[in-house]
Amino acid sequence: MSTPEITAENKLKREFTAGKPNGKWVTDVTEFKVPQENQKLYLSAILDLYDRYPVAYVIGARNDNRLVSETFDKATAANPNAKPLFHSDRGFQYTGKVFQGKLKEHEMEQSMSRVGHCIGNEPAEGFWGIIKPEMYQMYTITDEASLRFAISDYIRFYSEERPQDRCHCKTPSEVRREAFSADLPAEYPIPVNKRIQKYKKKMVYIKKRPHITGGRSSALHFRYLTCLLDRGHTILPQPPQIVIFTPQFFNLL
Repeated sequence: MSTPEITAENKLKREFTAGKPNGKWVTDVTEFKVPQENQKLYLSAILDLYDRYPVAYVIGARNDNRLVSETFDKATAANPNAKPLFHSDRGFQYTGKVFQGKLKEHEMEQSMSRVGHCIGNEPAEGFWGIIKPEMYQMYTITDEASLRFAISDYIRFYSEERPQDRCHCKTPSEVRREAFSADLPAEYPIPVNKRIQKYKKKMVYIKKRPHITGGRSSALHFRYLTCLLDRGHTILPQPPQIVIFTPQFFNLL
């Protein structure tokens, strides 16, 4: 097993909030497969911890240095003055001299999770836990082209249409635009889980979507559905399939 060229200590220290855009970026690479086919694609993405906005992403057929370098180049091109704390795992793409040179060129401080500690990069892991179950339910994927479209269009949906409970049911794009236009950006601390309190007033029964009621991303899905309720939705477009039961309904039983 090869030794990483250059590593950094974990300076993020699981402080997953930021006071303004471009203060902290996290990154990771994940794999997607075409159902029932021996085809796969890799997604490299950079998320801003202020608004969970995907600053940049690149889809490729190989998980290599080029995939990560192109993602970083897109992020810095879109945010030329950004100097965030840049956090990743200790993958070979992030420890190589080429990538280290990019960080120094843009005066970014590097932070890395310890080996085998995926919780050190929880926002990136959480993003994969959202996109994978939802995307495969929302899109018909039969080949590489349809998989590429599904990934790209889901990221557009996530950024522009999918509200976040932590950000008062605003989308990542909404939060980002407001922050850039404000003298003092609003703060969005990670709150105590209010799911139980929410569902004392509003109950949602989810049909044919077991990934929403179980697994590591269940709390994220419940908060997302709560946001939709707060925005006045009673039934979501298909898919997913949702039936709303209000407290008045249960009083009739």
